[in-house]
Amino acid sequence: MPFSIEAETPPLKVWSDGTIRIGQSRIKVERIIKAFVNGSSAEQFAHDYPTVTVEDAYGAIFYYLRHKATLDEHVAEMDRQGDEAERLIEEKFGSQQGMRERIIARREALADGRNGTYYAEPQPNEVA
Repeated sequence: MPFSIEAETPPLKVWSDGTIRIGQSRIKVERIIKAFVNGSSAEQFAHDYPTVTVEDAYGAIFYYLRHKATLDEHVAEMDRQGDEAERLIEEKFGSQQGMRERIIARREALADGRNGTYYAEPQPNEVA
């Protein structure tokens, strides 16, 4: 019986917003590319992102290796768009630096019954 090789479609889908996703997941292709470039294996990626199968991870890496220039350009464009979005957010809402600390402090204040406000020292009661 003769052996036949079937062509397979890569496990990548282009969404309407221009992002490229892996398999049936919502994981963007640039995530696996960056992981692969930094030494991660397909198995490790599938372990870290359970919605991506090992087969789809290998397929995405294979496609990347065959179309490296095009996908490197895509990754660079997605990075540029992310940087621009971050710039616009900071322009509109100010720096997000220290946000984690403020959220933790607010959570602790709520847990302590301080109604979401937090103080370095207890505040005196106001006299009317």
